[in-house]
Amino acid sequence: MILLGRVTAALALALWLAAPVLAEDQAAPAAKPTPPNPVVFWELGTHDGPKSLEFFTTVFGWESTPVDGAKTFFHTVDTGGEGGGIDGGVFTLRKARPAFVAVYILVDDIGARAELVEQAGGMIVEPPHEISPGTWICLFNDPSGVTFAMLDRR
Repeated sequence: MILLGRVTAALALALWLAAPVLAEDQAAPAAKPTPPNPVVFWELGTHDGPKSLEFFTTVFGWESTPVDGAKTFFHTVDTGGEGGGIDGGVFTLRKARPAFVAVYILVDDIGARAELVEQAGGMIVEPPHEISPGTWICLFNDPSGVTFAMLDRR
């Protein structure tokens, strides 16, 4: 089981929250409707952040920005999010544990979704808790043991 540290999750969420949002009077492009619980962020925890970042920026042409104040190597990654891609982050793990990719899913009622996770055979790794004013996170494993995160803005 892979556990994401609260600091890492909080940093990733803070970066995601800082992303620009469409103004209320600005129309979104006419595209297929957004699913009710979209994936909004991803992060790669690796043993060699600089090497992994170089690989992905070279192969896919993604752009990255270092995160000021991070306690480890951490870069946000622009994959062309406005064009349909999902932006994320790459960081170097600070503890000896397996490398991982985490997916963050935006939900409306994190408590109810956590209950559904358990009812559907998943397991709560970290119960819903507030990581910044009005923003909640919950880490969970699907039935096969893969760790995901839910985010809720209240």
